[in-house]
Amino acid sequence: MSDFKTYWDFEEAERAALTREEVERFLDAELMTKGVLKVAPLALDEEPQIDDLATTAYCWVDGFPNVLFATSEAASAFVALKPTQLGSEYLCGDYRQSVKFAKLPEGTDINQVSVATQDEFMRCRSNLEKRATVRSSNSKRREQYDNDTKAQSKVLAGVWEDWARCRNIDQAHRRVVTTFRDYVKTAGDELTAARFLVKVFTFEQIDEARKWLGADIPDVIADSEFAEVEPAPTKKEAPEELCF
Repeated sequence: MSDFKTYWDFEEAERAALTREEVERFLDAELMTKGVLKVAPLALDEEPQIDDLATTAYCWVDGFPNVLFATSEAASAFVALKPTQLGSEYLCGDYRQSVKFAKLPEGTDINQVSVATQDEFMRCRSNLEKRATVRSSNSKRREQYDNDTKAQSKVLAGVWEDWARCRNIDQAHRRVVTTFRDYVKTAGDELTAARFLVKVFTFEQIDEARKWLGADIPDVIADSEFAEVEPAPTKKEAPEELCF
């Protein structure tokens, strides 16, 4: 018979007693039972090292970013010609109904930009394409890795959330038992301590703590002297949050 066990095969108290390292040992089984592949480490190809393209300074005019001039004088001469652009607008957002018109530039400021010449680009194109291929492949791998990681995290989050919940419950129950032991030291006997324990914890909290930790706390419900002690409100105390 297989002794295979998952995290969920343990009782809540047993899950609360697990250490973080012990919980981590069940994560592979959790992925397996949920049909989710364990994410492999991200492996990227090394990009080829290439020299930067040599650039040349050019001028361009506002409104005509695709027209370059070798000198500012040439750009100024272009502005003096008062060039206009061919513009168009769709009527009512319908591409089948458009109007073309001469569009005046919004400005005539002259700007500078440094770009490679066509000859320089063609000289380096082969190396640039090799690098672009690697970058594209690495980008797809990163995207796949991110998607796989999200799917894995979604499955494993259920384990960690439950472990935190169980530990919160365990802490709340241990607080009941610790308080009881402190009361025993103060009162001198367990029955008296139990009578006063019901002033700060509900019967349900005490009973759950007794079962959870196997604590020997006297049952004062049938105690003839219990009527002298006012029990705690029936509202269940919320467990304190744990910080990890």
